[in-house]
Amino acid sequence: MKYIFLFFLLFNLTFADTTIFNSSELKVLKNEISELKVNPIDKVLSEAFKLLGMKYVWGAVGPDKFDCSGFVLYVIEKSLNIKLPRVSADMAVFKNTKLSLNEIKTGDLIFFDTLNKNRVSHVGIYLGDNKFIHAPNASKNVMISEINSYYKKKFKWGIRL
Repeated sequence: MKYIFLFFLLFNLTFADTTIFNSSELKVLKNEISELKVNPIDKVLSEAFKLLGMKYVWGAVGPDKFDCSGFVLYVIEKSLNIKLPRVSADMAVFKNTKLSLNEIKTGDLIFFDTLNKNRVSHVGIYLGDNKFIHAPNASKNVMISEINSYYKKKFKWGIRL
């Protein structure tokens, strides 16, 4: 709550015609606000939710159309400044530790074999509560899906960034 107040105060002071604080006090407030740490998972989810409903286009990496890996690549780079490999199969081995369905947590990348070729062919971002956000295919836009029997059967593993 303190941080929200500080942000609100600084915002109002920045755009106000009159100043309540002297310049050294204002500098201290600005330093406190700049040191605030935003939860990286919140950054990822916020960026992902902004893209709900965006069009699926195979090979697209944004900012207004995506395929599954292009969506994840865009969200992670924009929110965490991490450059992931371009395709889901390469993203799946970006980290050495593979997480089971029982181990995944909100913000983890999750991978599926949707082509039945015994390899990763789809990726999304786990939201928690058995749901994930992804760009599924050309007939559907970026959406939230449940890890139901279909996706549970197709699940390969997850990774944590």
